[in-house]
Amino acid sequence: MAGRVSNWTGDLKVLRHEPVLWALVIMTLVSAVISFVSLRALGALVPVSLAIALVVYCVQTRSFPTPPRTLLFVFCVFVLLVGLAAFRSLDADYALGRFFKLATAALIAVLLWALARQLSVLSALKGALLLSCLVGLCWGLVEGVSDGAVYAMLRDVSLSEAAYSSNRAMVVLALLVWPAALITSQRYGAAAGPGLVAFLFVVALTGESQAVQLSVFASMGVLGSALIVPRATLWGLGILGCFVILSLPFLISQLGPISLGEGVANAELTILPRMEIWHFVSEKILAQPLLGYGLEAGRFMPLDDMTQVYFTDVHLHHPHNGVLQIWFEMGVLGALALATAWGLLMRQVSLLSEKDAPFVLAGLCCAFIIGSVAHGVWQSWWVGALALLPFFYAVACAERSE
Repeated sequence: MAGRVSNWTGDLKVLRHEPVLWALVIMTLVSAVISFVSLRALGALVPVSLAIALVVYCVQTRSFPTPPRTLLFVFCVFVLLVGLAAFRSLDADYALGRFFKLATAALIAVLLWALARQLSVLSALKGALLLSCLVGLCWGLVEGVSDGAVYAMLRDVSLSEAAYSSNRAMVVLALLVWPAALITSQRYGAAAGPGLVAFLFVVALTGESQAVQLSVFASMGVLGSALIVPRATLWGLGILGCFVILSLPFLISQLGPISLGEGVANAELTILPRMEIWHFVSEKILAQPLLGYGLEAGRFMPLDDMTQVYFTDVHLHHPHNGVLQIWFEMGVLGALALATAWGLLMRQVSLLSEKDAPFVLAGLCCAFIIGSVAHGVWQSWWVGALALLPFFYAVACAERSE
């Protein structure tokens, strides 16, 4: 018990004497909670916190944190591909605005990671991240049981709108719990981390997001497998991820459109309208596979030749599948870049310790699944949450400096 208390007191002691962490600890404390109040708030807080931390770091050290060359190369490739897709977009003005937002989010992620690599006191943020996720889980449980009543009261909106917004907040929470679970395992024993993930799954079941429920359930299986056979799990996920990325439009096109009859309610099985979207998008991808249709093409693509039994909207907006969206907007170049990025992530996981790697691997799997069945890959709140993940995994994996 004394050792557990000393972890928290040790964090506070370091935080009091390290001004470079002050803005970052505020960002960390609210990261898993603030989305239940406003999805946009986190996107505004992160760059401000990073800017303050960078200024303090530069003043203290008379230097600027330099990202690794590999990361800079990945950043440049990302910006180049998104820029090319924006140039070819069906609406260049809209795509240009989206391009600058994505480039900024990517730059924030790179700088956060670069700063994390230079901070020997980074482990002092572990308690803040764990506390944030615990409060977020309790908040999510209340929102799930009450069908979003707290959000509805705070924002003066209908319960249906509140439930939808709470679903997106649960997605953010589902991404951030994995590094917090790793911290829990480090501080409270091997069983404590999976216990926190199990709590996340219970909270997810009270909500309406089938994407969160599916991703957490599958990732719990990945965590168990990685704890037992880490190397086989790592290789299996690496190969499977690359295979899915490179073959998904071809596989879905071969399956053909699904039909269970018009009497099946869309609201009960949200996978049905999405599979209808996926088949339509896959057919479009195969018709123009090299460079795709440009950034945010789904917002402007006519649906005249789409079979619409379950999907009844007049606009596609996005494919609700990150892999297909990359193919759809960037073609095979984007798919190859995404598969390469997935392979590089697996390589980085292989360099982690045997205790840390399973949680990181399961967390990446969770993000991959959510990104493959829900939401637009370029939505600001989703991109902002992803930009935070490398930093929080760095916090979770950091060793306490003596």
